[in-house]
Amino acid sequence: MNWACRLSRWNGQGCLLAAVGLGLLWLVLAPPAGAEIIPSSRRINWEPGIPGGIPVRNTIFANVKDAAYGAKGDGVTDDTAAIRAAVSACPAGQVVYIPAGRYLLTSTINVTKGITVRGDGMYATVLLAKGANTRFFYVKSGGHDWNFGTSTAIPLTGGLQKGSTSITVGVNPTEWAVGDIVVIDQLNDGVDVTPAGYNGDACNYCSRGSGTRNMGQLVQVTSVNSTSFTFEPPLYMSYSQSLVPQALESKDMIRYMGFENLQITNVNPTMVGVSQLLDFVGCAFWWVKDCLLAKADNYLLKAHNTYRGEVRGTTFRNAYNPGTSGYGPDHGYGMLYSYVNTACLFENNVLHDLHVAIATQGPSSGHVIAYNFVTNTWSVDLSVTQPDIVFHSAHAHMVLVEGNNLMKINADNMNGSSGYNTLYRNRIRNKQGNENYLVNAVELMAHQYYYTVVGNVLGTPGFERYYETEGVDRSEYGTPSIYRFGYYSASDEAAAGNDARVKGTILRHGNWDSVTTANGGIVWDASISDHVIPTSLYLTGKPSWWGSGAWPPFGPDLTPRQSTLPAQQRFDASQGTQNKPTPPANLRVVP
Repeated sequence: MNWACRLSRWNGQGCLLAAVGLGLLWLVLAPPAGAEIIPSSRRINWEPGIPGGIPVRNTIFANVKDAAYGAKGDGVTDDTAAIRAAVSACPAGQVVYIPAGRYLLTSTINVTKGITVRGDGMYATVLLAKGANTRFFYVKSGGHDWNFGTSTAIPLTGGLQKGSTSITVGVNPTEWAVGDIVVIDQLNDGVDVTPAGYNGDACNYCSRGSGTRNMGQLVQVTSVNSTSFTFEPPLYMSYSQSLVPQALESKDMIRYMGFENLQITNVNPTMVGVSQLLDFVGCAFWWVKDCLLAKADNYLLKAHNTYRGEVRGTTFRNAYNPGTSGYGPDHGYGMLYSYVNTACLFENNVLHDLHVAIATQGPSSGHVIAYNFVTNTWSVDLSVTQPDIVFHSAHAHMVLVEGNNLMKINADNMNGSSGYNTLYRNRIRNKQGNENYLVNAVELMAHQYYYTVVGNVLGTPGFERYYETEGVDRSEYGTPSIYRFGYYSASDEAAAGNDARVKGTILRHGNWDSVTTANGGIVWDASISDHVIPTSLYLTGKPSWWGSGAWPPFGPDLTPRQSTLPAQQRFDASQGTQNKPTPPANLRVVP
């Protein structure tokens, strides 16, 4: 949908549709100054996920219980070798079927092709992951170089403005072909883009060049010759010739691989170094659908160097013992996007009883994180309000966070900067239990610039004491706020050194909060005359999977301001069935 039509209003008729010959032409009438609810510099056409949706595959290559593989599914026999053999033999484009049962896994299963691993449902097909110092499904080809070190860097010479789909090159990219995925990046400018965090160290693992190239995105080549190439999606940001822009092939990516309708639960009684239950490295058009992932040592699901992935209808739950190291740094994460990830969709999921629900680390861009329900995120110190979504920087940009119900969103300064991310029509509660430290619904630390916060419902009535904490000496104990801006770390409570550019570059418009009493609790930006909040920034209408509930679910323009997400309905319904045993099979009546 054209952005001018979606985001602007001009006498109720921002767009006209006219017939021209046998085709149709959109005529976009320019709105008056100040009429765009979100300026074009702060947004993109968010079109995340797999074009055409997750593929439907009907060809089952292997049932892991077939005699050729011999899986038992009794919860006692080690079925690792049987499932590994089926996965290894399955041709690309076909399905490995794991019927209802409980399957013990004790070591890594490598997936090197675009196959589907499918069960009979998240409570029917249960994979019991038991073993130390491992990842259980590792989706990576042998030829993918995680830091692009074996690819040739191609200098870029033109076409580098935001929205471009054609770039000229200084060297013939002879390695490339149509359909290849390449990374476009440039050197950090040290002002808006930096990997330098609050502890003085630079995140040398956040991007290529030991953390020196954190502005970047992946694109797919649509044509290429000796002097130029075309690609999609368009550039999300403009690149500068002075910062040495380059492009490199992301080699040997696995395409169209996914997991469906199964559960993977870590059954180790204590933390033993399980890094991930699912680990996608160098993948394009990947997915996790209608699964359940439980008991995170480190990360339940990690995506590293991925393009157009989808995670939907999935439940992420449980770390090890709230108040212990299982909820400490680098433990108990649900979803982590690491290094360079572009145009991924994380939609309609449930995340609960984790340390961090969703995190980015490195130049994630163009993602949509939408309509997820998050509850019960905890820290080692149970008095601390832990963020549900965290931009762990350097340098997430142009990410849309829309329509989620959660407690807190944080862009920290652990690994430097992020910018141009949008929080839209979310319900951010800011209250969960008895936490009394770092209680801020939206927390943007130093180096987090050009954020857009529009149409959200923020805070809990009667709970917050302050609208914002910024540029003041204020303890974070017992001082809940709607916003906190510009401090260098969680423990920084001093006005001195506060990064004023964080508040100075934010756009806040049309948000309801629990502290404001004027205007029905809604705060508008006086420079923006448009007070009509579009239903969505990436959907053209109510999604088919939504059901009969109200959509959009949250907003200051709605009565009531909030309703129940489908993901929350699933969570509420699951509370009595989380540990529901697999129904017995092959029962018979004994006379």
